Amino acid sequence: MSRLHSLEKKLDEKLRHALRSRGEQEPARELLEVHRAILDELMSRVDVLPRGKRKWSYPRVDVSVLAEETRRRSYEAALIEGDALQRDARERLDDERVDVPPHFTLKVHLVDDLPPDIKTKGFDISYSAERSREQAPQCTLEVIAGTSDQTRYESMSKRINLGRIAEVLDDQQQFVRRNDIAFADDGDPVNASVSRQHAHLEFDPVTGWRLFDDHSKSGTTILRQGDVVRVSSGPGRGVALKSGDEIRLGKARLRFS
Repeated sequence: MSRLHSLEKKLDEKLRHALRSRGEQEPARELLEVHRAILDELMSRVDVLPRGKRKWSYPRVDVSVLAEETRRRSYEAALIEGDALQRDARERLDDERVDVPPHFTLKVHLVDDLPPDIKTKGFDISYSAERSREQAPQCTLEVIAGTSDQTRYESMSKRINLGRIAEVLDDQQQFVRRNDIAFADDGDPVNASVSRQHAHLEFDPVTGWRLFDDHSKSGTTILRQGDVVRVSSGPGRGVALKSGDEIRLGKARLRFS
């Protein structure tokens, strides 16, 4: 069974369980098909970037679903209550390793009619490319020492994780976090000086981008116009970054702008 088919089956079962737990009848095949078709159409709008990266570019999505009055309660339970469709869409995007804006929202609107050319499909989707107010201004990180999966990274996400290897697992092989810039786990001394969960950048609406050290073994510093600024380990306020700063993760280095 393919990974995609397994996920579809899981989402179908979750939808059935959600309806049963609310006292609803078993969902009609039509509802399952509409649910799956919406997720498939969303995936068709994913942007494919260089180096195999995938990105979702729409902070807000509105889905209008055709629902007869007699079935409206089931559609509400399956698609609206608890942001059900938004959670399912996010799970599908995450499973497909798509970079999604942190404040992605999906709203479902149950309607009595749709334009004739799309009525047989049963739904309509509108996409907003307008940047969310919660998003950060774009920043760029350029790797200047060390080997990473990408040498230049641009992002408007509010948090950017830095570390060694792309996906960090714990001792029980459970997912811990995904590094946006991942240095190679190849034994090279520069790359080896980067901890798996080394540091992260976070956007503060008042002070701008800040750098935090996530209990790394070799430390995190900033080289700024010849001066070295040390970033304290663990939670705290972090250090505000300035364009042109050189971020040092052990022996690895990145340029921030």
